[in-house]
Amino acid sequence: MDVFKGQYEMIQRTRESLFRFCESMSPTDYVKEIETFGEVSISSLHAHVADCYRV
Repeated sequence: MDVFKGQYEMIQRTRESLFRFCESMSPTDYVKEIETFGEVSISSLHAHVADCYRV
Protein backbone atom coordinates (compact mmCIF):
# COMPACT_ATOMS: atom_id res chain seq x y z
CA MET A 1 0.00 0.00 0.00
CA ASP A 2 2.94 2.33 0.57
CA VAL A 3 3.60 2.36 -3.18
CA PHE A 4 0.04 3.46 -3.93
CA LYS A 5 0.14 6.09 -1.22
CA GLY A 6 3.43 7.45 -2.60
CA GLN A 7 2.05 7.54 -6.14
CA TYR A 8 -1.09 9.35 -5.01
CA GLU A 9 0.96 11.92 -3.07
CA MET A 10 3.03 12.54 -6.21
CA ILE A 11 -0.17 13.04 -8.23
CA GLN A 12 -1.45 15.49 -5.60
CA ARG A 13 1.77 17.54 -5.76
CA THR A 14 1.67 17.59 -9.56
CA ARG A 15 -1.97 18.71 -9.61
CA GLU A 16 -1.23 21.44 -7.07
CA SER A 17 1.60 22.74 -9.27
CA LEU A 18 -0.70 22.74 -12.28
CA PHE A 19 -3.46 24.58 -10.41
CA ARG A 20 -0.98 27.21 -9.19
CA PHE A 21 0.24 27.73 -12.76
CA CYS A 22 -3.32 28.03 -14.11
CA GLU A 23 -4.17 30.62 -11.44
CA SER A 24 -1.43 32.81 -12.89
CA MET A 25 -2.99 32.70 -16.37
CA SER A 26 -5.48 35.20 -17.63
CA PRO A 27 -9.01 33.84 -18.08
CA THR A 28 -8.67 34.53 -21.81
CA ASP A 29 -5.55 32.37 -22.09
CA TYR A 30 -7.10 29.62 -19.96
CA VAL A 31 -9.99 29.13 -22.40
CA LYS A 32 -8.09 29.92 -25.62
CA GLU A 33 -7.94 27.01 -28.08
CA ILE A 34 -4.36 25.93 -28.75
CA GLU A 35 -3.46 24.49 -32.13
CA THR A 36 -0.71 22.21 -30.80
CA PHE A 37 -3.14 20.77 -28.23
CA GLY A 38 -5.49 19.64 -31.00
CA GLU A 39 -7.55 22.84 -31.01
CA VAL A 40 -8.68 22.45 -27.39
CA SER A 41 -8.11 24.79 -24.46
CA ILE A 42 -6.33 24.19 -21.19
CA SER A 43 -9.71 24.42 -19.45
CA SER A 44 -11.02 21.64 -21.72
CA LEU A 45 -8.04 19.47 -20.86
CA HIS A 46 -8.64 20.18 -17.17
CA ALA A 47 -12.23 19.02 -17.51
CA HIS A 48 -11.11 15.89 -19.34
CA VAL A 49 -8.59 14.99 -16.63
CA ALA A 50 -11.16 15.60 -13.88
CA ASP A 51 -13.61 13.37 -15.74
CA CYS A 52 -11.04 10.55 -15.70
CA TYR A 53 -11.40 10.39 -11.90
CA ARG A 54 -15.07 9.48 -12.14
CA VAL A 55 -15.89 5.84 -11.63
